[in-house]
Amino acid sequence: MTDHALAQGLTDAALLIRYETWLRPEALRWPTWIDDQWQRIEAGLDAFESKIGAPGAPPQIDQIALGALLSYLDFRFPDHPWAPRRPALQQFQEAISQRASFRATIPVAPAGGTLSAVPWQR
Repeated sequence: MTDHALAQGLTDAALLIRYETWLRPEALRWPTWIDDQWQRIEAGLDAFESKIGAPGAPPQIDQIALGALLSYLDFRFPDHPWAPRRPALQQFQEAISQRASFRATIPVAPAGGTLSAVPWQR
C-alpha cells in the first residue's frame, strides 16, 4: 500500500504540473513550484527504480498505478524523459504496457488533429 500511495502522489504531482503549465496563463505560472513538483517526481521514480521488479500476474494495485503514471509522463511530458536514467523502470513499463488493459487505453489523436485540438483540452 505504501508503493501505491507513492505512485498516486507522483501522479498528483504530474497532474499539478500539467494544470500549471497548460491551463494557467503564462504570466501567472510559478516556475519554482513546477520545479519542486518535478523534483518530487524524480525522487519517487528513483525510489521505484531501486526496488522494482517485473509486474505480477495479475499486477498488484501499486504496479497498475505506477504503470499508469509512467504512461502519463510519456504522453504529457515527452520532453521530460524519465526512462534513460532508469532501466529497471523502463523494463517494467515495457512489460506492463503489453497487458491488454494498458494497450486498450493508449491515447490516440483524433483523425486530422492532435489531442491538444480537442475542445475540452487546450
